Amino acid sequence: DAPVWLIGVMAAVLVVPTLVLFGGTTLFFAGGLARFRPDPGALGVPLGTAPSRELAAIGRGPTLAIARLRLRLAFEQFRREAIIVVVLLVVVVADIGRLAELAALYLPILAALMPGAVALQLMTGRANGALEGMQHLPHPRRAAALGHLLAVMAMAIPGVLVLALADLAQGGSPDASHLLSRWLWYVTLGWMGAVLAVWATPRRLFAVAATLAVVAMLWWMITAGTPLTDRLLDLGANARRLRAVSGLMLPLAASVVAMVVGTQLFAWGLRSYQGGRGG
Repeated sequence: DAPVWLIGVMAAVLVVPTLVLFGGTTLFFAGGLARFRPDPGALGVPLGTAPSRELAAIGRGPTLAIARLRLRLAFEQFRREAIIVVVLLVVVVADIGRLAELAALYLPILAALMPGAVALQLMTGRANGALEGMQHLPHPRRAAALGHLLAVMAMAIPGVLVLALADLAQGGSPDASHLLSRWLWYVTLGWMGAVLAVWATPRRLFAVAATLAVVAMLWWMITAGTPLTDRLLDLGANARRLRAVSGLMLPLAASVVAMVVGTQLFAWGLRSYQGGRGG
C-alpha cells in the first residue's frame, strides 16, 4: 500500500550505494590490472600435473577422455573444500548453536558447486581466450558435449551425498526418491551452466532476455488487475503444487530436456566459438 514515490526513494537508497560500490570496486580492480607486471621468477602453482593421459586418450574418442579430464580437475579443485565439508558436518552434528545454522546453510552451496565445477572450468577457459582446443578436435562436437555431460552427472553424485549427510546430521532420513530428485536437479542446473559457459554470447543472451521480457509482459497483461505481490505468491504456490504433484516426473523431464537441448547448444557453441582473449 506504500505510495509509488516512497518505493522509488527506497529503491534509490538501496540501489545507488550498491552501484557506487560496484563501480568503485571495478575501477580499482581495473587500475590494479593496468599496473600489474608479471614476475618471470615467481613460482607458479599449476593445477595438478599435465593431462597427458587424457590427451593421449582423445585419439580413441573424446567423450570419455574429456569427462575424465574434467573430473580430475574438479576433484583437484575440491580437495580443500572436502575438509571444509567435514568441519561443517561436525559443527552440525555437535549442534553448536548459531554456527550449526550457518553450517547447514553453507553445505548446500558447497554441494551445488560440485556439479557446477565443469561450468567454472569452461568459464575460466573462455575468459583466458581458449577452450583447450576442443573446437578444433577432429571429432563430432556432440561427442565433446557428451563428455562434459558425463562429468556433470558424475560430479552431481558427491553433491547429493553431501546433502544427504547434512540431512542425516540434522536428524533427517532422506529416501531414495528424494536423493534421485536432487541428483536430477543438480544434473539439470549443472549442465545448463556448462552449456551457457560455451554457448552464451552477448547477442544470444540479449535474444534470451528479450524473449523472457516478452513472456513477462504477456503474463503481466493476462493477470492485469491483480496486485503484483498476489501474482508472485500465486506463481510460487502453483510451482510448489506442481512440484509436489509431479514427484520425480518434473526433475526427470527437466533433465531430459536439458540434456537433449543442451547437447545441441553446446555443439553450436563450439562450432561458432572464436579463439582469442575474451572470445
